[in-house]
Amino acid sequence: MINTKVKNPSERGNGFIWALVILGLVIAAVIGYILFTGRTAQTNKVLDGVDVQEVAFDVNYSDNVISLVGKDTTADTPEIDLYEDYSCVHCAELAKMSDADMKKAVEDGKLIVNIHSLNFLDRGQDGHSTLAGASADALAQAGDAKAYWNLRSTLLEKQEEIYSKWQANDMADVAEALGAHSDAVKSIRDGSNIEHYKQVATEDAEQLKAADPKGQVSSPRVLQNGQDVKLTENWVEEVSAK
Repeated sequence: MINTKVKNPSERGNGFIWALVILGLVIAAVIGYILFTGRTAQTNKVLDGVDVQEVAFDVNYSDNVISLVGKDTTADTPEIDLYEDYSCVHCAELAKMSDADMKKAVEDGKLIVNIHSLNFLDRGQDGHSTLAGASADALAQAGDAKAYWNLRSTLLEKQEEIYSKWQANDMADVAEALGAHSDAVKSIRDGSNIEHYKQVATEDAEQLKAADPKGQVSSPRVLQNGQDVKLTENWVEEVSAK
């Protein structure tokens, strides 16, 4: 008598299910890899031409002033007040000339830089100065020194390329690519920091008017102990601790 073993139908079904599970995991892994490489490529594209720098200082945001403070500063470290407008051609020229020296002085604990952002060149409109200023201000509020410094540098050093071309999404994309906190990126993208920034810029302009003998607002301006600093090639060395 021939005995025929009848297979349990569920065995075949279980094998098919496991095959589907494995296939699903493989597909998920492939999709994850594609998304990851896509994000990496997008980040590289956004930061193309941007000289991303590491920083060794903190960004403090107090009374609407952005302060760059090194780790080794003391109570005797000299301070300056820098007034700048992101639409100002001469501000861009100053950044190219002396930002590297200023950054080093801050990181060496020889100088504290208080940055006052202006938007007077928008002439009452929500133009490039306001959009750029609000974007950088959002990163400073978040205390993100690296993202703030690199966005600020990009906005000034690439000013000729991006003036009135970059919109909120462009600046948010750069901030995101620099690793900024998602809340800060969102406030740039949706413009929710603009009204706050306009108040900041107005206060900065009033402070500068009060310090100016003729009550005028102009940029760039660097003040130390309430007095204008002559912006020569060696101005950073002259105002820093010896």
